Amino acid sequence: MIHSNVEKVNPTIERVKSDVMDLLDRGLSKDLCFHNKEHTLGVYESAKRYAELEGISSAEKRLLLMAALFHDTGFTKQYENNEPIGAEIAEAMLPRYGYSPQDIKVITGIILATKMPQKPRNHLQQIICDVDLDHLGRDGFFKKGELLRKEWAIFLKRNYSDREWYKLQIDFLESHQYFTASARNLRDAGVLKNIERLGELRDKSE
Repeated sequence: MIHSNVEKVNPTIERVKSDVMDLLDRGLSKDLCFHNKEHTLGVYESAKRYAELEGISSAEKRLLLMAALFHDTGFTKQYENNEPIGAEIAEAMLPRYGYSPQDIKVITGIILATKMPQKPRNHLQQIICDVDLDHLGRDGFFKKGELLRKEWAIFLKRNYSDREWYKLQIDFLESHQYFTASARNLRDAGVLKNIERLGELRDKSE
């Protein structure tokens, strides 16, 4: 019988997690206030939750968690179009932990699926896309949004007035749709609530 907690039967995941955290500590710019180590850990934890909710197998969960750990490692090299870099980093590191070429192909595909606009092609890719944007329907959405706004100003030289920022977020939330039933059940109501609050903030701003 396979235990539902993959990490207890596969300590390799904890080894990879430790090594990826070291990589992020060494390689990420301190100005990355949104796409930082805490974000990766949050995605990793959410991936564990969604894996259970979506009822995927232990083997699939293992691949999903690997992708969650590596999905933003490309930020250690560049800001835009970082997903292919993250896939390359995973491709280079994972063989040392015993991952097969077939497994690595699945993992890199999951990583690449996080590129915006999201276009997942299978269930695992749908899960990682939903996990990566899980905050859209959560109470911490506004704090996360301000961190992203600050990050874009630094790395993309995009500076928005309050009104512009609120409108941009409203447009994104209104066009966004979660892929998995679990994410829709958990977050759709929160997304609507955040859209309503953004509208209030926009109307009060100059």
